[in-house]
Amino acid sequence: MKLNRVLMAFVMVGAVSSSAFAGKMLNKKIQADMQESNKDGLESVNKDCGSQIKLQIPMEQYDQKVWGQNDDGASGTYPPCGIVMDGIRQVCAKSDDFKKAVASTLKILVCQPTSAEKFSVKMVGPKLVFKAAKPDADSNPSTDAVVKAIIAEIDK
Repeated sequence: MKLNRVLMAFVMVGAVSSSAFAGKMLNKKIQADMQESNKDGLESVNKDCGSQIKLQIPMEQYDQKVWGQNDDGASGTYPPCGIVMDGIRQVCAKSDDFKKAVASTLKILVCQPTSAEKFSVKMVGPKLVFKAAKPDADSNPSTDAVVKAIIAEIDK
């Protein structure tokens, strides 16, 4: 009887570990897909702004249920990184001073999927952290709102 309990415990631990491993692998696939889908947009930002911004997409707060991914990661909604990239491009187009500020201060764009009800934009050192609201949130931003938020952060 004791042997059966020990064996059952090993089976349960194996199942949980396997599920956690599969989840991490899926997140890596989704993260790679997001990086690839934003590659052209990032190149455009860097060209328009004279910058060398890199993109980071942390997955710690990514929730498959919130963002609508299937188990294979094949469908669903990705965080709207494009909207913050459009915002950065528009900021650079506003004036040479903004363009210089972006090129000299912004080195990393962090596009973070969250389950928050509202988006946020914040400069943290050389990083512009864009926390995307969940896809069905009524408060997802317009490009104008993102531009205003970026300018407010650059002007600090």
